[in-house]
Amino acid sequence: MKAMLHAVKLLRRYAGAPLAPVIAGMALAGLFEGAGILLIVPLLGASGFLDGAHDSVPFLAPLLGRLKTLPADSLLPVLLGLFVLAVVLQSALQRHVAIQSTRIVNRFGRNLRIELFDALQDARWSLYLRKRRTDLMNAMTTETARMLYGMGLVLQAASALIYTVLQIGIALAMSWALTALVLACGAAVLLISRRLIGKARALGSLTSELAQDYLAGVHDRLQGMKDIKSNDMADGGRKWIRGITERLLQEQLAYIRLRSATDAGYRIASAVLVAAFAYAAVRMLHTPPHILLLIVLIFARLWPRITTLQTQAQQLASAAPAFASVQALLAECKRERETASRGDAALADAEADAKRGQLRLEYGIRLSGVAFSYEEAGGRKALDGIDLFIPARATTAIVGHSGAGKSTLVDAVMGLIRPQEGEIRIDDVPLTDERLAALRRSVGYVPQDPFLFGGTILDNLRMARPDATEEEVHEALRFAAAESFVSRLPQGIHTPIGDRGIRLSGGERQRIVLARAILRKPGILILDEATSALDSESEAAILHSLERLRGSMTIIVIAHRLSTIRGADQVVVMEQGRIVQCGRYAALAADRSGLFDRLLRQQATGV
Repeated sequence: MKAMLHAVKLLRRYAGAPLAPVIAGMALAGLFEGAGILLIVPLLGASGFLDGAHDSVPFLAPLLGRLKTLPADSLLPVLLGLFVLAVVLQSALQRHVAIQSTRIVNRFGRNLRIELFDALQDARWSLYLRKRRTDLMNAMTTETARMLYGMGLVLQAASALIYTVLQIGIALAMSWALTALVLACGAAVLLISRRLIGKARALGSLTSELAQDYLAGVHDRLQGMKDIKSNDMADGGRKWIRGITERLLQEQLAYIRLRSATDAGYRIASAVLVAAFAYAAVRMLHTPPHILLLIVLIFARLWPRITTLQTQAQQLASAAPAFASVQALLAECKRERETASRGDAALADAEADAKRGQLRLEYGIRLSGVAFSYEEAGGRKALDGIDLFIPARATTAIVGHSGAGKSTLVDAVMGLIRPQEGEIRIDDVPLTDERLAALRRSVGYVPQDPFLFGGTILDNLRMARPDATEEEVHEALRFAAAESFVSRLPQGIHTPIGDRGIRLSGGERQRIVLARAILRKPGILILDEATSALDSESEAAILHSLERLRGSMTIIVIAHRLSTIRGADQVVVMEQGRIVQCGRYAALAADRSGLFDRLLRQQATGV
């Protein structure tokens, strides 16, 4: 019941439509069905059976009293017409309720998915550092689907519950003693079955856990298929898939055993109840035949619905962990939200942001005493006391060994991570959540591991600027030394590139991502080893293009090949999260005792 009440609250929040008309429709449909059952006794009376019994039929007695004035030949057709009318009205209402219920559930699903997706997009980068991507995918797909299924169950259960209450009311009006006997026996059965709901909830938690593990494992192995094939690691995958599918099989068998045991128990209980009911009605309570007939009809139709309610309660308990996990993720995303301006009006905010344009960097970016450590790093600082000024419209190169903190420093500059100590100032104004959106609109970022979306090359570039013309797209491709290979593709910029650009080489993907960043015309261009997968000719072309941009935008380059940063205005050398050297290329190269000189000699000698 607790899970059902929680689901109703969520329905009222997300459905976007009032539930009262649907509930009223369910009640009216139940009333018309009850009227159809009650009409059976006068129908039998008009046909020559149960003479006079219709006088004591509850609720319909006044109407039937008026019908006595009709000619005997007319009574049966009128009663049959009323019966058909009751069935027609009930069917029409049930159809309306089914359509409205489907609309409510699917509107709930749409609004929930939008809120969850927006919350994930607005969450700080630190959330993604803690969470597996596949767990987030599982929440957006499998768990939300389970929630929708649960919401459908809630509305079905509400309909069955309303019908049950109405029919029990009619039965009580006819014979409270006999009805009380049936209800007491039914309540005993339902009370005994409460333990099964707890088992269903536990199985539901296991279902969520297994779904996460399965999705994560499949995703990892498909993403790493090239390494798996190249290094003959397929045996590990075969062992894993057999193990996880066996666990999934056992979980489903456990759930089916639970459901089948419940169903068998209900059938046995039904048989016992019918036997006890018949004996008590005839031998102990001396119930009149027409009352006995109506109560038997009511409970014959009612008992399957009661058992369905119990089954739905188990299924809802099984889906309850999905409700809990999605709600927990939503709450976590909202706690980690980057800016208060996002949320329900995210699209309107985005359009307003676009009209306001980019942040114009006039002076530069200053980091003062910035420190940061990852949660899993055991206290080791990825950034430790960083003091750095990045001048506007200049090129700043960041170098150092792997793990020195270069990418973390760039993440801090982009506002992806928050310094745990110190502060970052943009043109001498602190970088706050309110200024993040403007900063992000000003940044063009090219990572070392380029990411492309499924679709065509044009689709990928227009992710950065949906209104870009094809001429502007080709200009960006020329800048990134990509136009020549794109023009050789079967459909040019309209060529599908496969999942994450799998049909392109690493260097080609890197150039497309660079073109996408340039297409935005950013004020700040950040290249995280963005030329590492390029051949010498393509790299030289891109470096020449970057040289043309000098003085027009702020460029931050993380470089592995030090020969590519000779023209940088300043070179920042990092080691173990600290800046150990900072200056122009020539000055740092001349310092024989510095780390930069050692890096140069290592690259020159290959040692």
